[in-house]
Amino acid sequence: MSSWFKDAVKNKHIKSFEYEAFENKKLIGNGGFGKVYSAYSKDIDQTIALKRLHHSIIHDDENSFHEFVREIKIITEVDHNINIIRFFGIVKDPKEKYYMVLQYANSGNLRGYLQSHFSKLDWPTKIKMAKEISSGIKCLHNANIVHRDLHDKNILVDNGRMMIADFGLSKSLENTSKSISGGVWTFTDPSYLANQYMFKRGKPSDIYSLGLLFWELSSGFPPFKNVSDVAEIILDLISGKRETPINGTPIDFMNLYCDAWNGDPSSRPNIDEIYHKLNSIQIDSVYHSALEKAILDQGINCYSFNEFSDLKKISIEESDTVYKSIWKTCNKTVALKCLKVNDSDLSDMMIQEFINKKLLTQILLGFME
Repeated sequence: MSSWFKDAVKNKHIKSFEYEAFENKKLIGNGGFGKVYSAYSKDIDQTIALKRLHHSIIHDDENSFHEFVREIKIITEVDHNINIIRFFGIVKDPKEKYYMVLQYANSGNLRGYLQSHFSKLDWPTKIKMAKEISSGIKCLHNANIVHRDLHDKNILVDNGRMMIADFGLSKSLENTSKSISGGVWTFTDPSYLANQYMFKRGKPSDIYSLGLLFWELSSGFPPFKNVSDVAEIILDLISGKRETPINGTPIDFMNLYCDAWNGDPSSRPNIDEIYHKLNSIQIDSVYHSALEKAILDQGINCYSFNEFSDLKKISIEESDTVYKSIWKTCNKTVALKCLKVNDSDLSDMMIQEFINKKLLTQILLGFME
């Protein structure tokens, strides 16, 4: 297939590069079609990724070659979006090996990023990450493209920005979509797991995967990471089993990913609805809802302020004020501590510390009684 390279460049308007223009090549992983290297491009003046193509794509398998050209066309249709990996062109090395020249992500994939950075991520940042992933999917779906292989290793991170990658299994809706090769089963639509030969994965299947990605943003680890019996959990997923929501997750965000992984594909929200709801979450109120849910999950009783009367200030400190009050429901004198916390001061760590102190208070009260 000696002329395919020139034809692809001429007919598909694909930019070609000279192999000598790339320096400092380093192997960084394996993609669906071949090995991936990082390199410095003198033409683009930045570090890029070189995705090597299997020999069969160029010389042996015409279907694989057409799949490669189709992948290029898909990327060029949508890579104007900053949350989708950018395609620069193709290059041939002296040994007749071909590479896609792609945008480089300096922080690897989402799974590794969460393993290294999760403890430092607050909820506004996690919501921002969810918005960026959704922005990329929104661009795909608006172009009538289904990713079909969306998971935490196909989300790349560059300077904290989420980018969707690996369109080796992306497909236009004009084509059938029944292959699972290369996919990760924990992110795969249960309807497809139940009937791989008849079920056609479409946009709702991407939404299901997106729901699992949102859950992973809240937990810091991949879904069902400790599962040993894959066959058993697949049957459970088909029957409706899902991961357990994480304590302290904002309720609106939790409801969103629970809706996304609904067992009925027709009942899942579309990407426009998800993107709108994400943008409706008020960052200043995220911690309030997280705190409220954490209190409920920890079994801490919540009372109406109207149950208390005759408040008298008895202590003032930098972080709180203590009042003496009558608890009308029990006709007892109690102490009320008012915590002074601004929206900007709240954090995941503070919420957890608050929970720990409340639980300790309950334990101490138990001994006192």
